[in-house]
Amino acid sequence: SLTIASGGTYLATSGTTTLTGPYVDDHYLFQNSGTFTHNKGTVQFTYNSYANCKSGGDAFYNLISDVNHGAYVGIQILDALEVMNNFTINANDGFTCANGAVTVHGNVFCNGDWSRYNTSSRTQIIKGTLTIGSSGWYRPSSGTNNLGGIRNLGGSVN
Repeated sequence: SLTIASGGTYLATSGTTTLTGPYVDDHYLFQNSGTFTHNKGTVQFTYNSYANCKSGGDAFYNLISDVNHGAYVGIQILDALEVMNNFTINANDGFTCANGAVTVHGNVFCNGDWSRYNTSSRTQIIKGTLTIGSSGWYRPSSGTNNLGGIRNLGGSVN
């Protein structure tokens, strides 16, 4: 897990930074109260229980969620999430965005569940294409949804 304290900074690698459990505080794999710089790298969340993410207003470049909690909650954002390039939700993973708006400037590859169990009224913007894999599930927000395109490879939209 990674915690960035107030006044602290973290410069991510331009490669892949993998964050695994155990989590800190209230199930945080990523908790930012300082400054996070993505450095055009990839952050991968990997854990076998649900986990929280608080971006603190700083963007990720590429983000991979591999929090295998039986597609129930998986990774839950607690504030706005911005991904400057691509966001991947792996199979058997859930992404819960009921507590913050989501903006992805690239593509989303959804092989797990996007808000399947926790519905959202928050704004969801995917500027690229949302690809729903055969095991994927996408639940649009009851608020604003802006998608650059959608490609369903046998998953579910509800």
